[in-house]
Amino acid sequence: MPTHQFYLHAKLELCEGRLRPTDSQAICKTIALLAQAEFGDCDDSVALVQFFTYWCEHLGASKDDDEFIIDHIQNLQAEMKGMKQTTAEYWLIKEVSGLQNFGEEVFEGRTSNGSSVLVGVGPHGISLEHPDQTDHEKQMIPYTAIRSAASHRRVFEMWYLAGVEHSETLIVLKLESSLGANTLYRALTEKHAFYSCETVRGAVTSQYIRDLKGTIISIFNEDSPLGKKYVFDIQRTCREVHDNARRALYEKQNKVTPSSSTVVLSSPEPEPTTSQDSYKLAKLIDALTCRICMDATIDHVFFPCGHVIACGTCVKRCETCPLCRGTIDESRHVFIPTLADLPGLHHQ
Repeated sequence: MPTHQFYLHAKLELCEGRLRPTDSQAICKTIALLAQAEFGDCDDSVALVQFFTYWCEHLGASKDDDEFIIDHIQNLQAEMKGMKQTTAEYWLIKEVSGLQNFGEEVFEGRTSNGSSVLVGVGPHGISLEHPDQTDHEKQMIPYTAIRSAASHRRVFEMWYLAGVEHSETLIVLKLESSLGANTLYRALTEKHAFYSCETVRGAVTSQYIRDLKGTIISIFNEDSPLGKKYVFDIQRTCREVHDNARRALYEKQNKVTPSSSTVVLSSPEPEPTTSQDSYKLAKLIDALTCRICMDATIDHVFFPCGHVIACGTCVKRCETCPLCRGTIDESRHVFIPTLADLPGLHHQ
């Protein structure tokens, strides 16, 4: 179901022109995947040609080579015969994921002089476009250049560093509603945290609003949790998601290892002790490996939480504990067996 939702969203952005394949080969492949996702192994050539022609116009295919392009699309779809429609949806998402503007959320606002501005919030930063101007080139602002952002009612404000001199610049936009301004602020904060940060900071996860009852009670008891509604849902960053996926695959591979060695044990000359010791040694090495870079040896402890999960290099980049999200007051070096010392354990 999520894949189908992503497919429908990608199809809509292709239809509205926010996503554009860069060359004729990419256009043909995209249309062939769309046709396979929509029709499957359909033999109605008339309906397919109409579908191809419609999408060629939308994606800006050359009109001079209409017949050649449609023949090429038909050949590409013929090669996809037998592909499930859900599989075609997946490969279409894969195809358009490398296009510019993929994954952007677009908001429309107006400056103080009334001119329209399109704000695109993407994985690497935000883009500003002025559709009212004749030469409306996109201005790209990376997340590293953004100093601060805030929303108040219908107004969204953002300070960023512009130009070679990195001068601080303020942009103030008025959106259609306060909900639009809040949504723009939320999209900017969550995408910045997810794609650019190592972990979700407390400054993000602790932001909340109160309903009327909670606001009244907070006048008398500021620490009351009544009526609190947290602004952001984000729990992990992109790097943490990748690390967790890699660890899950690693653990799954380790679980397969004993079963494969069990098959070997059924041979005439089994070696149970060696295989079991090797498996335990691999688990021990993994336990002493930094949980952030998955390369160096763990040699630092966080205080006050007491978790020992990082090497000296990664510790310097952590403001909160990646395991419990607690604030790190200090970190200290601890002396534990290094990976070079481990082979000696195998013979004990």
